[in-house]
Amino acid sequence: MKAATEKLLLFFAMIKHYATLTFLHLCLLVQSNDLQFLFNDSLQNAEGRSVKALNGSFYFIGNADDSLGNTKTILTKLDKDGNVVWWNSYGDSTIHVSPFINLTATNELIVTGQKLSGSNTDYEITLIDTSGNMIWNRSYGTASKNESLKYIESTTDKGFIGCGYTTQTNLAANDFLVVRFDSSGSILWQKTYGSNHNDYAQMLRRTSNGNYIVSGDIHNGHDMDTYLLLIDSVGNEIWNRVAGDVYDNGNQTVLINHAGDFILCGESTTAGGFEFDIYLAAFGAQGNFLWSRYMGGNGSDAGFAITENLNHQYFITGYSSSIYNGAPYTAYLLKLDSAFHPLGLKYYPQPDLTICYDEILLNDSTFVLAGTSGSNFYMVLTNDSGYNSNFIEHDLVSDVSTLTADAFEVKVFKASKEELKVEIMSPEKFSSTEFKLFDMSGRLLFKNQFTKLFSVDLSCFETSYFFWRAEDEHGNSKSGKFIGY
Repeated sequence: MKAATEKLLLFFAMIKHYATLTFLHLCLLVQSNDLQFLFNDSLQNAEGRSVKALNGSFYFIGNADDSLGNTKTILTKLDKDGNVVWWNSYGDSTIHVSPFINLTATNELIVTGQKLSGSNTDYEITLIDTSGNMIWNRSYGTASKNESLKYIESTTDKGFIGCGYTTQTNLAANDFLVVRFDSSGSILWQKTYGSNHNDYAQMLRRTSNGNYIVSGDIHNGHDMDTYLLLIDSVGNEIWNRVAGDVYDNGNQTVLINHAGDFILCGESTTAGGFEFDIYLAAFGAQGNFLWSRYMGGNGSDAGFAITENLNHQYFITGYSSSIYNGAPYTAYLLKLDSAFHPLGLKYYPQPDLTICYDEILLNDSTFVLAGTSGSNFYMVLTNDSGYNSNFIEHDLVSDVSTLTADAFEVKVFKASKEELKVEIMSPEKFSSTEFKLFDMSGRLLFKNQFTKLFSVDLSCFETSYFFWRAEDEHGNSKSGKFIGY
């Protein structure tokens, strides 16, 4: 705790000596050669998601609300030092959410996501040049269905392939969705995969022999597992695999490493059910299960992106509440050895809830992290040095938090599909505890204070992934995550 306090004091001291504010652009020197950038382009509720590097510049994608309350896709170009060069917004008088940006074969920018269409969502893709000019936009949808793409990349014939989810024909749940486009955005084919329950594809990668590996979440009827699907170039399923345990497991991404193995990265709830840890699972090229890993601290920790360097070391980013014993969520970079065991960890403190969703390796030791901090777009330029902490690798059931006598406990559980029950238990009869519910971007959805037993109506929220945080009047805090379907 002393080390965390000293780091927090150092953080605010560095703000005082190193911060410069220009056009709502804040640059913070955190550690040697590590820089954090906050920018929101004068818009409200900015949510950063993904970044790509090209010719010494960074192209950062996210969403924000304009002055009329419309949610737009926001593309920001930054120079090599993190200074904003320009930004453009895309969309109409509805809600547009764009979780990913990628480079095309001709060095243009392809953006994917979803838009609100009536009471449902359609998936859309947008091609943009490096000056920010939109070349074309295509949206696709089916009446009475919710459809979204989470990821997209170029194909060898200058077309595109993306993955996400679509509502099943009976409208009861969701399936994996994979869509193949030509170079103008016209659909060549689209196919669905999954179970009879809720399934969501998160990431897709091309293998060395021209197939595609797709990863995501699948519901087994009791809880969530991670799901791996191999398809050929026209969408025919070759095999599928499930990885998980008796608790909820979530997938955020998949990496194909130097050996051709498939590395799943995400999170798993712990034995106590209140916190969650980084979850890794590996499969061989033929679909054979290799191993799984759990790692984290004394709070909630999750991995959203993973990369590999030339030394076959691995680097994960995401969010962690372990540094402040429960709050706030903080971005980090975790280094693993070639056998995927933790080597070192460093945090990037901010006063607001901060999550990094994307990570790119500029060279063998320099990284760019992208995400959200508070209501700002957030980017980190960092390198492979300065690690001053670490996560603990552990078995499935070993990570159960122990409460002190003056702490409290929070039970969060689903009473029905649309009702969340929250029970706060404290040794103090009249203690004051504040409970907050957030979406994945850190936006506050619900707040309750003083009440010890209450319900939350989930039907009024568009998201199915939630964070929660509770803090009592003594500063004790607990946090966690749940999937609301």
